[in-house]
Amino acid sequence: VVVGVSLGGQVALELYRRRPDLVAALALSGTVAAGETAQGRRARRENAERLAAAGMAGHTHRALPTMVAAGADPAAVALVGTMMLETPPDGAAATQRGRADRADLRSLLPRIAVPTLVLVGDDDPYVPVAQARLMRACIPGARLRVVAGAGHLPSVEKPAETTAVLQEHLDQAFLLSR
Repeated sequence: VVVGVSLGGQVALELYRRRPDLVAALALSGTVAAGETAQGRRARRENAERLAAAGMAGHTHRALPTMVAAGADPAAVALVGTMMLETPPDGAAATQRGRADRADLRSLLPRIAVPTLVLVGDDDPYVPVAQARLMRACIPGARLRVVAGAGHLPSVEKPAETTAVLQEHLDQAFLLSR
């Protein structure tokens, strides 16, 4: 079972594309299957250069408010901020360059043949609920769950709700596989 959040969901889709035999079920949280736009590629490459040159502090200050929902629990905000600040800048820069060049995997979605959960926070600025609905509609039999009061990281912002949704998905996935 592969659970991927944001970029991790894109990695999960790429794994499924390359080795579907290794994947029994998918859970994709805050994930899009589309490749990067030309404007997005430029922005990610510029961000990679800034990260490599200036480190994580400025990036964290700019990005943290978009990672969690408005009014998120201060402990969740602090955790995400700490995780961002502790990320090695060279690794973050490499991730930005990789995301700039990611493949467009939308054509894969109709071929996914394992139980799939599409999970999204109702306040996710990167993956609006409408985009998650479209992704769910493209994956045969996929289920969509929207986590109320969560932004891009429901598992951090609403851990109890997210865990319950994932447990339900796993319970159903393994029931279906029997």
